[in-house]
Amino acid sequence: MSMKLDSDELLHLAIHASNQDRHDDAIRMLKEAVEQDPNNAFNHYMLAAEYATVGLYDRALGEFKTTVEQMPDLKPARIQYALLLIATNQNDEALPTLKPLQDTETPDCYTHFSNGLVALIDEDLEKAKQDIQNGINENNDNLPLNNDFEKIIVEIDSRLDEKPEDENVNQNSFFLSSYQNQ
Repeated sequence: MSMKLDSDELLHLAIHASNQDRHDDAIRMLKEAVEQDPNNAFNHYMLAAEYATVGLYDRALGEFKTTVEQMPDLKPARIQYALLLIATNQNDEALPTLKPLQDTETPDCYTHFSNGLVALIDEDLEKAKQDIQNGINENNDNLPLNNDFEKIIVEIDSRLDEKPEDENVNQNSFFLSSYQNQ
């Protein structure tokens, strides 16, 4: 019997460490899990989320991209990848990332979130707020994602209340707040 932890054990321990705000331990374990099982999209997804949480956005983008390539139907990863692309002013990459979530016969919370993000890119704040709120209302499975989008709604509300001369603020900067102080 090997004393070395396998990929699944490392993943579970990393989630536990992350939930205790021990992000350094979580990243260490997730990197080892990815090394052991590079084709496990969920390991890449969790590593991307940890990188985003600690502000290593370039690394997070790389891991989210790998996740979406390996598991295109993992909707939460696709949404979080698009959020980070938008936050880093890469809207041209975010749009095709969101498209599969919009092209669905059965709309779900991810469809609404995707539509809301596209509306934000198009600077239609009212539509963005409505779509995102619809997504939050339908999302009963991924409550942390709702928290991220609730932060975006707060920012949308503050921008809707701003005077026109205040529009020189970077329109995408508030997306990063959804990853900070989680």
